[in-house]
Amino acid sequence: MALVKVDYEKYEDRIPPRTLETLRNYIEYGVPTGGFLHSVLTDSLFGAYGKADSENREALGDIVMFVYNEAPNGCWGSSDRIKEWLEKEGRQGRDAYVPFTFSTVHAVE
Repeated sequence: MALVKVDYEKYEDRIPPRTLETLRNYIEYGVPTGGFLHSVLTDSLFGAYGKADSENREALGDIVMFVYNEAPNGCWGSSDRIKEWLEKEGRQGRDAYVPFTFSTVHAVE
């Protein structure tokens, strides 16, 4: 079964890059988020607003719109859903996740 496309690109100019990358890693590979996005994903408006830095606070409406319109239904809405998503390791599984490390960058000789 093919995965439904999540349109990350549509939100690239509306959501801070580090936040969008964290959402991508969570959705695709089940990588845990920090407190701010956990609050967004569990539908805790007060928690999300209180934990947001100024950049994410300004983009909060777009972040919520992204989760509502793009994120798979099973990955947000309650703490139980978040826990299940993390245990499932996202849409693709953590084995598919390759985090960026400085060791992957080769020096030019």
